[in-house]
Amino acid sequence: MKCEDANCATCSGSGTGKCTACKDGSYVNNGLCAACQDKNCAACSGAGTGKCTTCKSGYGVSSGTCVACKDAHCTMCSGSGTATCTACSDGYFVKDSLCVTCEDTGCHICSGAGTGVCSSCEANYYLDSDSKTCTSCGAGKYSAAGSVAKTQCKSCSDTNCDACSGSGTGKCTTCAEGYYLSKGKCVACADASCLTCSGADTAKCTVCEDGNYLTKGTCKTCATGCKACTGSSTCTDCTSGYYLAKSTCKACADVGCTTCTGAGTGTCSTCKANYYLDSNACTSCGTGKYSAAGSTSSSDCQGKFSN
Repeated sequence: MKCEDANCATCSGSGTGKCTACKDGSYVNNGLCAACQDKNCAACSGAGTGKCTTCKSGYGVSSGTCVACKDAHCTMCSGSGTATCTACSDGYFVKDSLCVTCEDTGCHICSGAGTGVCSSCEANYYLDSDSKTCTSCGAGKYSAAGSVAKTQCKSCSDTNCDACSGSGTGKCTTCAEGYYLSKGKCVACADASCLTCSGADTAKCTVCEDGNYLTKGTCKTCATGCKACTGSSTCTDCTSGYYLAKSTCKACADVGCTTCTGAGTGTCSTCKANYYLDSNACTSCGTGKYSAAGSTSSSDCQGKFSN
């Protein structure tokens, strides 16, 4: 039977004045549901202030009044000044009367400190039932909160999404490198050298790919040999086969070097494939032999190339 009073939780019959229990924020008064005076009361014992018996989430009862919990992540609290948390919001657990963040990345609900105590995961993660940890679905995939298997991870509709909130277009939340987010869609940066940008115009770059530097929202090419630079002639890191000398990248003298410490021969620290390091110089394995990059001995040179 449907109660006539919309605030009734239960009633004894049809018509008004038949409520026997009320919904949160109301109390029974002569068969009717009257609003608690304190707007943060979930239940109260009567009219007037100081009559709260339970409170809404984030508040605790103190002398019949609902007072905000001191910890912002408390959903229930008690004690003097409502400083004692008894329940926490998702992603937190009670420890020493405070709400502490779950340690496992992606945890929605955890039972305590440490890893392996998750019982539910955030969106875009799934629960490993054996380890009780949350595993990311990975770039370009999504899942609903509470997912319990990798099979619940689905691909974002937009292939340039790094993360999305669900299926269909316009659901991207972050984008792959070289794209920016616009109304839930990933749009290509106008400058191909941009890793990230803030809009469609060419002067909207915020981060550039290696070998470029940012100036007034545009990516400009670093000098030859620079892997990273802060200006056209100010290198901070060098590409393979170069070394840094007073903000300039200079070529290693030894042809087989991938990294060297300075000018001249005998300054190599690592070698290219098919060379090995010997007394700070890179020596070729010789005709028909090969070695992996970073080899440090002639014994690393192997056999003959197959035809």
